[in-house]
Amino acid sequence: MTQRLLRPALVLLVATAALAGSAAAAPTPAAPKTVREVVTVERTAKHGLAALALIGKVKADKVPGFFSTVDRYKNGAVLDAMVDFNGTSGLTRYGHGTEQPLCGAPVVCSVDLATNTLTFTLTTTDDADGDASWNGITRYFTLEGSSIDLTYAAVGFTVKRHTSSTFARVTREQADEDGVGVYGQGAELFRSAQLSGGRKGSFAVLQLPCDSLGAGAATFSATGDTLPALVNCSPDGTPGVYVAGNGSGAYWGGHPGVFSREASAATQWQASGAVSGLSSTTTRLFVLSY
Repeated sequence: MTQRLLRPALVLLVATAALAGSAAAAPTPAAPKTVREVVTVERTAKHGLAALALIGKVKADKVPGFFSTVDRYKNGAVLDAMVDFNGTSGLTRYGHGTEQPLCGAPVVCSVDLATNTLTFTLTTTDDADGDASWNGITRYFTLEGSSIDLTYAAVGFTVKRHTSSTFARVTREQADEDGVGVYGQGAELFRSAQLSGGRKGSFAVLQLPCDSLGAGAATFSATGDTLPALVNCSPDGTPGVYVAGNGSGAYWGGHPGVFSREASAATQWQASGAVSGLSSTTTRLFVLSY
């Protein structure tokens, strides 16, 4: 009789312990989700007037935020803006001082650091017969954050959203480098970073850690280079020219330590050397695949 009474009691005890164990194990919070998108804008009407009004928002809630615009022409590509933003290291930008706009016209950009949201607008009209026509130009917007919103109205323009990401980047935390940072400013020693470009070609930007102060040199190479481009924090020459050429020069837009190159086929982009400096930027190597 005693044995029959103990068995239900034992079962109840085991069940209670199991429930207590389940309650003690708190669920692990899901990691913040990052979304990435490439938006392209092209004029597709061959004649007459065209118009476009576009507004987008990139929110970076507990994830790094990134934004860039690249203009691709028949004979090359140019980086217009590249912005890293989040709530911990503040705002860093490519190509403009604090007194200048965040993005180049006709794109207008602003960042609300309280909500970690970057807003960008593009409003333009275009005459196919005008000197500054959009004909033959593709503008790429590369976006990364926790959410992306885009609204537009277009006549004569085509806007496409490519949700399967066609860009990649190496941040200072991912590159082969040593560094320490405080309040968004970092002292770094950069050694290398690499990324693959798409099979139809790609555009690459190398951003060395010396937008504030720096020294050293690095090679910026692509598959098949006869002589890799040699770049540094204070390149010789003037903005808008190629440096260290022999068919593999890197375009310097006049901003310390920032260089770009383009490839027409699949390639492996590689930057290696020794560059030390002070920097508030996050992205070291950025590749947009066509």
